[in-house]
Amino acid sequence: MESSGSGVADTFSSRWTLFFTVIGCAVGTGKLWRFPRMLAQEAGPNGAGTFLMQWILFLCTWSIPLIIGEYAVGKATRSGIALSFQKLGGPNVLWLGIFMSAVSTWIGFYYTTITAWCWYYLFYFVLNPLPTKPEEAVMIWSEFQSSPWRVLFFRAVVVTSALICWKGVKSLERANAVLVPTLLLIIFATCIWGLTLPGASSSLGFMFTPDWLQLLSPTSWISALSQNAWDTSAGYGAFLTYAVYLRQKDPNVKLGIITPIANNIISLICGILVFSITFGLMDRFAAGTEDKLQVLKNAGPASTGLTFMWIPLLYGSVGPGRILTIIFFLALSAAATSSLLALIELPLRSLMDTGVFGHDRTRAIAIIAAGMLIFGLPSAISLDYLAN
Repeated sequence: MESSGSGVADTFSSRWTLFFTVIGCAVGTGKLWRFPRMLAQEAGPNGAGTFLMQWILFLCTWSIPLIIGEYAVGKATRSGIALSFQKLGGPNVLWLGIFMSAVSTWIGFYYTTITAWCWYYLFYFVLNPLPTKPEEAVMIWSEFQSSPWRVLFFRAVVVTSALICWKGVKSLERANAVLVPTLLLIIFATCIWGLTLPGASSSLGFMFTPDWLQLLSPTSWISALSQNAWDTSAGYGAFLTYAVYLRQKDPNVKLGIITPIANNIISLICGILVFSITFGLMDRFAAGTEDKLQVLKNAGPASTGLTFMWIPLLYGSVGPGRILTIIFFLALSAAATSSLLALIELPLRSLMDTGVFGHDRTRAIAIIAAGMLIFGLPSAISLDYLAN
């Protein structure tokens, strides 16, 4: 960041600094956990290609236009979400900015649970060996979801995230400068590794083969829209907030096109990673395509356990696999925490700007954390509630 003479205390030193900041916050469970499970859930008997076409369609018609708009509004108003709407449309549209902030809070209610899973798996594999069979991976997942640890880790993540926001995020930023690129490197390397597994090539055929009957499913269209919004972070004010720190010469349209496309490419790589691992490892157990599809769909309610079951199983097949797994979940946990902090910071800024509960940062953080502890608890307790 550098000083700016335009009334903004700091700006990104270059558009690439902004680009990697946005990518760093977006890389996390939305790509490694949510995208593969949505792909599995919305796949038809013949393949998941129809969902991918819908997903790309919404990238072009929903995410890119929204992000271009967010960049333009943030750079023009140099304000947080709520005040940006008020400056543009007057007091009568202030509620739109508050609603956008509320959306990020609602996402945070269950995103906290997924972040807690990442930290649990990190600590679990520090203390325990990796699974070597699918049954063992399923057992680790099932035992965790029926234990008190899921709620304890959920509470710990909420409290820790609130404390980080209160004390400042500099230490996490320094850690992410190393861990997020490490996670990206692991993702690319694991994807290549997964594609070398015997039988993994069939995963690509399944992923990219359309099942045209899925076009008649309203659920498939809604899932594709929600997943692309999740992948790109379009529509809940993240890019508007980042745009406050853009330089005047930075192009809104170019950034609004490049960043969501880059996010979607990483999501696609994560989907290939998980599908190739699942298909490749299942080939060892002589499973047919229908069996593999059932494995994808039934890895927990709505495929919630897909990534957590199959990536440790792959790493367990090699000598240094446990070290790789620990590094993977450390990097994923840090990336997930970084994304969660962004989900807290957006409503926090709106509360501070509007003065709804005063302009005290500590009070605002306490209110958001209390809301997460209360309204996020059902997702931590029940996989069926989370899957919905």
